[in-house]
Amino acid sequence: MKKEYIFLQFALVFLFFVLPPLLISGTQVQTPVGTLTWMIAVEALLALVLEIQQRKLFTKKTDSPVTQRFIYSLSFGTITLGLLMLSFAALQAISIVFPSLFRQNTVVARPETVPELLCVLLTFAVSAFYEEVLYRQYVPFVALYAAGNVKPLRLISEIVCVLVFAFSHRYLGWSAVINAFICGIILRWCYVKTQSVIPGSIAHFVYNVTVYAFLMHSLQNT
Repeated sequence: MKKEYIFLQFALVFLFFVLPPLLISGTQVQTPVGTLTWMIAVEALLALVLEIQQRKLFTKKTDSPVTQRFIYSLSFGTITLGLLMLSFAALQAISIVFPSLFRQNTVVARPETVPELLCVLLTFAVSAFYEEVLYRQYVPFVALYAAGNVKPLRLISEIVCVLVFAFSHRYLGWSAVINAFICGIILRWCYVKTQSVIPGSIAHFVYNVTVYAFLMHSLQNT
C-alpha cells in the first residue's frame, strides 16, 4: 500500500472519528438508554474495514497452532481484564479522598426493559471493538509508521496515542481521562502482546459492562 494512501486515509479517519470526541464538552453529552444511533453502525463498519485491512495487508502470518494462539490470547485477555478492574478499584478508592477531582459529568441511566438492556450491551460491544481497532491498532500503527525506526519518536508516538484516547473521554470529567489513560496503556500492552484486537475487545467489553453495573448499583443505593 502506498504511503500517500495510508496518510490520506488517516487524515480522513482523524478528521471524522478521532478529532470530534476531543472537541465535545460535558454539556453536549446525552446518553439515552435503549437507543441505537446511526453512528453506532458507522463505527462498526469503520472498525471492520480497518481490521480487515490490517489483517490482509500488514499482519504477519504465523505458523503457531490455533489452540496455542487461543490459549495465549485468552491468558493475556484475562490478565488485561484483571488489570483494568484493578485500575478501576484503585481510582474508586482515590475518589473517596479527592471527591471533587473524580466527579464524573455523566448520567448513568438504567435500562427498564429487555430490549433496552440488549441495546446497551450491543452499544458496549460495538464501542469496545471500535475503540480497540481505532486507538490500539490503527492510530498507533500509522503513528509508528510515520516515526520509522527512530526509537525516541516511536516512544513519543505511543504516548501521544494513549493521550489522544484519554482526552477523548474529557467530556466525562478528569476521572474518566485518568482512567482512560491507564486503561489505554493496559489495552495497548494487550494488543502488542497478542497482535490481535479480539482479546482486548472482549476485556474492554466485560470491563465496561461491569463498571456500568457497578455505577447503576451505587446510584440506586444513594
